[in-house]
Amino acid sequence: MSTQLTMRRPPLPAISITLACVALSLGCGSTNEEDATTTVAEALQAKATLGSSNPTLCWVQDEDSTLSNSAFLSLTDEADAKIVQWQAGSGLEFDFIGRCSGDANSAPANSNYPENIRVHYNEFSRESGYDIPGRGCSRDNGNGNNAYYPGNNDARCEWNATVKSLANNNLLHEIGHAIGMVHEHERSDNTSGCSSSGADNDGVWLTDYDLWSVMHYTSTGCSEHEGLSSKDLLGVEIAYPTSSNVGITHNGLLFDGEFAVLPTSVIQTTWDARGARDFVFDDITWSIAGGNTSANVAVPVSVLLDDGESGSLSVEFDDPWSRTKSGSVPILVSATAHAAMLVQLL
Repeated sequence: MSTQLTMRRPPLPAISITLACVALSLGCGSTNEEDATTTVAEALQAKATLGSSNPTLCWVQDEDSTLSNSAFLSLTDEADAKIVQWQAGSGLEFDFIGRCSGDANSAPANSNYPENIRVHYNEFSRESGYDIPGRGCSRDNGNGNNAYYPGNNDARCEWNATVKSLANNNLLHEIGHAIGMVHEHERSDNTSGCSSSGADNDGVWLTDYDLWSVMHYTSTGCSEHEGLSSKDLLGVEIAYPTSSNVGITHNGLLFDGEFAVLPTSVIQTTWDARGARDFVFDDITWSIAGGNTSANVAVPVSVLLDDGESGSLSVEFDDPWSRTKSGSVPILVSATAHAAMLVQLL
């Protein structure tokens, strides 16, 4: 990857993952995803708030729907099977529970609905102009196809996400917002010419710019894609990791129980190699037990060990939510061993 040199950590990092909306057909990401009076800083702070790694997700049927209960649940089961794509390689695991619980009129005013992500199937593709039912909810339906970020949700509202279509990209985009993902096309380093750019401060996306993200608006002939991109999956993995461990890539070959690497080999985390931005690695330290250390995101192995030396290579850093990540791998810095291993493979 082409690692950026900036090491600053923005005070309000937001989740980086992206979805593509077909122009004029997907109304996701409109200004009603944050309250109109929300400042940029507050909006970024809201986006940086992660939801539960095991969120309950349920569905609200349109009040004018003619679908039977079984037909409605069959449709939503199919939708859940698409939404589950966000889980791949991450610690995120949805708890799909079917129909949402409770009637808006059966509970005291201002009480909360229990589910984390409550999706309204806007069956007749209504646009804005009607209030969301709830227990003291003061929001309207926005553009009829949208979702609220975890840090800006109102649990008194009967639903916090609305979809006009159960198509794969549409679902992934809106649920992406519901787990904290932001619009990719709004970053200032969007030079693709596809959709708007620069609507948010730079430095809050977790990965390098991704034209193919599902969080990126698209139009015919421009950035057309299907499903989650590799950087979408990286972003959700960073935001919702499976554990505190992180992989290390070193371009080495296993030799006598250690990885033989060249003195010129550059060592980096697998997140870095896949496109994570530098600020993801706050206070990063590479070290060899009892040896040298380095605070660079990617480091030549010769900075840590001389040719012919071996040791346990370790890395540790804090992610944007102050969670400590670490990893280690045994290495042998030897051009000779590396060459010998290559001969054995031939």
